[in-house]
Amino acid sequence: MKTKTILSYLAFFGGLALLISCLCIWRGETTADNVFYLNLVVSCAAYSLFFGNLLLSRPSDNTDKSGSWGIKWFAIILYPIAAVAAIILLAPFAFLIQLMVHLGLGLLLLIVFVAVFGITAKVKSVATEQKATREGIQAMKRAISSVQDAILDNPDIPANFRHKVDEIEQALRYLSPSDSADAAELEDRFVETATDIQIGLSAFEMNRERLEISLQKLDRLQNQRKNTYSN
Repeated sequence: MKTKTILSYLAFFGGLALLISCLCIWRGETTADNVFYLNLVVSCAAYSLFFGNLLLSRPSDNTDKSGSWGIKWFAIILYPIAAVAAIILLAPFAFLIQLMVHLGLGLLLLIVFVAVFGITAKVKSVATEQKATREGIQAMKRAISSVQDAILDNPDIPANFRHKVDEIEQALRYLSPSDSADAAELEDRFVETATDIQIGLSAFEMNRERLEISLQKLDRLQNQRKNTYSN
């Protein structure tokens, strides 16, 4: 365990022990047992919520870009303030009233955290889907780039064949990501066909007819993929 982590835990639990000690010392003779224990639980919860997140949270917990990070910290800061204010202001009131107010604050805090987790999960899901849709296009670009590299290694390949491959490579730059199953199938078929062409280029004259047919197929797949959009 890293020294920083150890010191963070020591600071957290040391502060918690100090808080409990202070509450016990300054309890007061007129404070009823049920009120004291309620205040003790609420104070420890508020402390743990704020300082637990401040001292013990991982750096990755604070890099969320969905906007939920700000909402979470707003609740983490606001709840301790509201809880302490309720302890002070509700001291003259009956225990049941104090309990209901603190339960209400806890419920509001829970709702905020449920909303934060929901937003974070949704953003991560969308990001994963977007990454998956981009990967198919990147695979197509890598495949056609490999074909171009194979062409450079064989100076005997006709200019019209080279030119058609370059046209397809240029067209791939304007493809839009799509999450449809049809788009994924076309992307896979494109990569497979491009790989076959790359392999056959080493013996172009022997495979010329097949390679020209495959190149037409590659162009058709590119056009079909260009006209395939998200669901």
